[in-house]
Amino acid sequence: MYNKRMSRANPGLMVFLIDCSASMSFPMVRDSTDPNIWTKFQAASTILDNFLYQCTIKCASEDKYKDYLDFVILGYGDNTFSPISKISTSEYPISVNKLDSSYESVEDFPEQELDETNSPIKWINSDSVGGNTAMLNAFTKVKKIIEDWVKKHPDSYPPILLNISDGMANDLPRDEEDNDKLDPLPLFELCNEIKKIQTNDGNTVIGNIHLSDVVGKLVKFPVSIDEILDIEDPAAVTLFEMSSTIPAPWLEKAQGFGFNIGPGGKFYIYNSDFDSFLSFFKFGTDPTNG
Repeated sequence: MYNKRMSRANPGLMVFLIDCSASMSFPMVRDSTDPNIWTKFQAASTILDNFLYQCTIKCASEDKYKDYLDFVILGYGDNTFSPISKISTSEYPISVNKLDSSYESVEDFPEQELDETNSPIKWINSDSVGGNTAMLNAFTKVKKIIEDWVKKHPDSYPPILLNISDGMANDLPRDEEDNDKLDPLPLFELCNEIKKIQTNDGNTVIGNIHLSDVVGKLVKFPVSIDEILDIEDPAAVTLFEMSSTIPAPWLEKAQGFGFNIGPGGKFYIYNSDFDSFLSFFKFGTDPTNG
């Protein structure tokens, strides 16, 4: 399980959900020695743009691209939308060839300045940030997309869903016992349904990366919920419950990304700094080691 090579006959599916709520415009320090400050959304969009750019390079052929991967990229604020202006939500999933014709802009970078923190091609619309956190709505929409894709690709590597957020979904129903609280149960149940969607190579994998603009406890790939119960933020437990247990075949390759993950570890980082975010993203988008 989880060993199918991605090919044109059996492409993979990468799903990205990006929190575009107003709080994603708050700053996220890249490094303690780096004077540059990015917002959380800038960090997310830059890392995603770089990944998409690298995909076009890896899939390039003489006159077009080899469609080894399909993509779903959705943002959520007050509602769910495509953060790529030239792609509508109804068009997903898209191929590498479709992706190549849908960029926002192209910038000139000296080759020596190109690295994992920039991309000469921009896909993600920088004007996407604002509003609430309609996470439940986003997961609801993406479930149907994944179900339809799997029906067409039963022999492919299982879909991978990465959710990038800085907080709690606020489109949840009110808790029946405490009306001042939101009830995350519908989101848990929905994510469990998505995790059950499977190809012949395994189940869909959900990963969550929590970004923060404040100094706090950094939790990487927790095995037990006890590791986060001392965190006051209710999003910590919610994102834990939403996340998949990391597939066993991924554990060995995790060491190459600087992670020492024990069996049963969740595909989840809470209160991530930029470096951990970048490593998490590279780990989660390279399931077959290239």
